[in-house]
Amino acid sequence: MELKCSITETEFVAFNLHMVRRNHKYQKAFRQQRYAPVLIFLFLSVPFSKYAHLSTIAAFCLMLTLSVLWVLFYPRYYFNYTAHKAKKDLNKNSHILGDYEYVLLKDFFTGKTILGKEMVKWSDVLSFEEDSTSFYLFKTPVSAYILPKKDIEDTQKVRDFIEKKMH
Repeated sequence: MELKCSITETEFVAFNLHMVRRNHKYQKAFRQQRYAPVLIFLFLSVPFSKYAHLSTIAAFCLMLTLSVLWVLFYPRYYFNYTAHKAKKDLNKNSHILGDYEYVLLKDFFTGKTILGKEMVKWSDVLSFEEDSTSFYLFKTPVSAYILPKKDIEDTQKVRDFIEKKMH
């Protein structure tokens, strides 16, 4: 099965967002960054009350409000930051974007770009995942071959073929 596709900034950003949502290390960091400041805000309410000449209850309520706002709005910041960082990475590594040719065969698949050709055994692929924009063949926990669905005529056929090879 031969697939010709073009990876754009949209697919690359979608891959990075997919990766931070599914990778347990990124999820752990996300949870720590989301909830650790809550504890810090709440513990700082007593020193803040003395510094700002407020009652401890008023300072605690203020810090509790800040904590709730942080928990509610941090995910939006985190995912926007991830998308921005992915776009910034593209400026340094613009060769990631462009035309790709994949040939899916029985025992392996090949990927061809302007930089060269690579052959990968199906047994070397760690996992197969997909989201609304693309299929991902993970070669490491944080890097994958991206197969954009917009360039695939029969996505179900490709999904079935890859799933069969992964099991």
